[in-house]
Amino acid sequence: MKPHIHAPDIVIVGGSTDEISQLLTCIPQPYTTDTIPLDSHFGERNYRPPPELVFLIPDTAPDLALELLRHIREKLPGCAVILAASNPAKEYIIQAFRLGAADFLIFPLRPDAFWATFPDRIRASPSDSLLLWPRWENRPGHGFEWAIPKPDLRRPHHEVEVQLLGPLKIAIRGTLLPNLPGEKVNALLGYFLYHHRKPIHREKLLSKFWGYTDNASARNSLNVATHTIRRHLQSSFPENDFLLYDDGNYYIQPELDILTDTDAFLFYWKEGRRLEKQDGLDQALAHYQSAALIYQGDFLEDIHYEEWCELERDNLQEKYLHVLDRMGAYYLLQKDYAMAAGIFKKMLAKDRCLEAVHRNLILCYYQHGERDKAIKQYFKCEEALRRELQVEPSHPTRELLRLIKTERKLPDLLR
Repeated sequence: MKPHIHAPDIVIVGGSTDEISQLLTCIPQPYTTDTIPLDSHFGERNYRPPPELVFLIPDTAPDLALELLRHIREKLPGCAVILAASNPAKEYIIQAFRLGAADFLIFPLRPDAFWATFPDRIRASPSDSLLLWPRWENRPGHGFEWAIPKPDLRRPHHEVEVQLLGPLKIAIRGTLLPNLPGEKVNALLGYFLYHHRKPIHREKLLSKFWGYTDNASARNSLNVATHTIRRHLQSSFPENDFLLYDDGNYYIQPELDILTDTDAFLFYWKEGRRLEKQDGLDQALAHYQSAALIYQGDFLEDIHYEEWCELERDNLQEKYLHVLDRMGAYYLLQKDYAMAAGIFKKMLAKDRCLEAVHRNLILCYYQHGERDKAIKQYFKCEEALRRELQVEPSHPTRELLRLIKTERKLPDLLR
């Protein structure tokens, strides 16, 4: 029996690389997914617990898809099944609904229409197999929750919860705070929260944030900014000051229970590396997945022209790319080319000059039977390297193209 790593919320059965990528792009990141071929034996996957939702893509075997739909509805009555296809016949759609399909999607997908098809119970409760994951509610008065199934590792609720990966967001006791006016003061608040475990000397802040001006002006600007931060948070902490000052150092009230997404991301990244070195990649995968899910965007992406922020942004993005690289390597080794391709595309969205990643994506397309896309990806790689770095693809990449053009056997994994 195949070893079980994660019981996914959602299983995608069948589909081309592009169709699977469309689904993976639309599925909100808190949901775990698995992809399997249409002709595989679904019952042998031994999902425990069963998935909440299955997407069936008929491909060139529409009758097989309907038979699998009937099987799932009989064996897993609590599992919703949604079919997705390009240009399906009306009679086929009707037959799918008669067999118990929850909905039928048409490619190309629209994210808003896609989200409307989600059964309410799934929309409300993504799997807590994600060890730590912020779910932002975009409604007034709502903050976000941290889903943590290991209470000895992280508390299930935190007094202050902070998103630094992406735009700065702060929730206090579950309520999302409005942003402060002015990018500089938000950058300073983000800096305090990123370093919330240690004191920060005033001179360091003056140098980092106002090093371009004279000392008197810099001190005045710092005083105004810290006063603004204190006043902004005073109503949330009337009994204690949020930001303290002592002997030339600023620091956040140490008694506050604070959790930032950067703390969580770095924890899972470090644990993933440790487990991979100690026990192998398959044992590290869950931690890498959790780190990837937490990374909602680049560090303080709404803060510009701050050198310290750009350095941290590059540092954290490099770690995120490492996480994706290890996940992609795992799925390549498992010959799950659709899942691997989606991960490699995410990496190239961050840095289109990662030649080894282009190479792996080319490999995924070819091994998935999409030779034309593999060749097109080579030329995307070539164009990116020429435009950004003024270099040509290396010998391994050119050799991969040659093997594909001559339809020769390829190695299982190219790095």
